[in-house]
Amino acid sequence: MFHRRDAGATFFTNYSMNSLDDNVDAYLSHLQDARGASAHTVRSYASDLQQFMQWLSSEKLLESPDWNGVTHLMIRGFLSY
Repeated sequence: MFHRRDAGATFFTNYSMNSLDDNVDAYLSHLQDARGASAHTVRSYASDLQQFMQWLSSEKLLESPDWNGVTHLMIRGFLSY
């Protein structure tokens, strides 16, 4: 689940209902449209998230393809990979 807790944040979506790819696409659209991120920033985020999803798949860490199954330990494992 992606969400911002700072004042005025409008992006809060529960991603458990969609596939990981759909969720990434929605998040990247949000970055570009609502947050005004540059094309370079969006490409970088897309690349990082794609690598993370590939790593999750290769390590067979998720039983179902949703973000609710991702733990902080998985993220730490990816960052140290």
